[in-house]
Amino acid sequence: MAGYTDRGHRALCVYYGCGQTVTEMVSLKALLYKNTKTYDLLCRYPVEKKTAVQLFGNSAEDFLRVGEIGSLAGFDVIDINMGCPTRKIVSNGEGSALMQNMPEASKIIQNCSKHRTVTVKFRKGVDELHDNCVEFAKMCEDSGASAITVHCRFASDMYAGKATWDTIGEVVNAVKIPVYANGDITSANAEYVLNTYKPYGIAVGRCSLGNPQLFAHLKKLFPQTANADSSCQPPSICNRPSSLCHEQPSLSHEAPSSCCEVPSLCHQPSSSCDEVPSSCHEVPSLCQIAHNSCQNDEGGIDRYAFSGDCGEIERRIRITDEFSAFLYGGITVNPERDALFQLSSLLHLGDVVAVNEMRKHLAYYFAGQRGAREYTARANRAKSVIEIIEIIDSFYNSDRVKFCVEG
Repeated sequence: MAGYTDRGHRALCVYYGCGQTVTEMVSLKALLYKNTKTYDLLCRYPVEKKTAVQLFGNSAEDFLRVGEIGSLAGFDVIDINMGCPTRKIVSNGEGSALMQNMPEASKIIQNCSKHRTVTVKFRKGVDELHDNCVEFAKMCEDSGASAITVHCRFASDMYAGKATWDTIGEVVNAVKIPVYANGDITSANAEYVLNTYKPYGIAVGRCSLGNPQLFAHLKKLFPQTANADSSCQPPSICNRPSSLCHEQPSLSHEAPSSCCEVPSLCHQPSSSCDEVPSSCHEVPSLCQIAHNSCQNDEGGIDRYAFSGDCGEIERRIRITDEFSAFLYGGITVNPERDALFQLSSLLHLGDVVAVNEMRKHLAYYFAGQRGAREYTARANRAKSVIEIIEIIDSFYNSDRVKFCVEG
């Protein structure tokens, strides 16, 4: 989701059990024109072992040039967005507009699949008069897509109303490639969707905002992940930094030395584990992450962040970690710590941008809880990182209630 599924949010989702992440929507044309701001959308923590880059565009010729873009070399899967309903995207013939231009959509998939594994995300159709979801799914399969994700709303619905999952069953019966169900998937209904409509998996978007711990519940529905090899040793915080590039990333998976460096949530598991099982999770020392996320490759404070703010985030996260020491055989759920980590992951953008971005995240972290309106309004008035930290501290420490979810 553009503007929300940044590297900080994705890393938290992986910590709680998400099997694969997808970047924010990235303009293929912007990459071809070497737009430096677009490269920031491609940065990730190494804890994201399975990540797809989601591209959008309207030209099959542009997608034929995907192999030329070095910054995409670290992504094994390209997810093509053919479902975005926003006016700006649709008016350019991108996103869900491609559901009404199937010949071009087919060429896009064919051209892109020459370079990389391709998946496609789309909707039920443009509107009720153009419900061509099944036909579009068959086209994707015939054109070379390896999997598809179906959002169970029409583009005209935007995000209003409820998703109609019966569409998933129709698509599953029509194609042989994996089908992922998307739209209003929560811990309360995920099992019903899986058992009733038989998708290969589920894709979660808006329901994870401010709630990455959702994946701690969802992973229990997938025994092959939940019951992974228990011999894998619990990971500790990784001191070896990974890439956070302020320039175009290199062709290799390793970050170039000129990149600002950021550590991961945890060590990579031993070679005996393909996934990080629940038994391998421990409470990460996020104060270490907050500290190192402000360091440049020479050990100094990054020019995009203020040392005082970094130190305060470290102190606050250390305090919240003390309240998360009891695992009870599972991973800890600590929204305050998660919000602080989310903030630390934005500091490289600078004080002003970090505050603006964090306002959006906090609206979801606070939603549905006592005092949410008041604290969201306070966040929207905040002018500095320190103010955001104080708002997070005040909101969560009124009762100091922490939660734990069994692995």
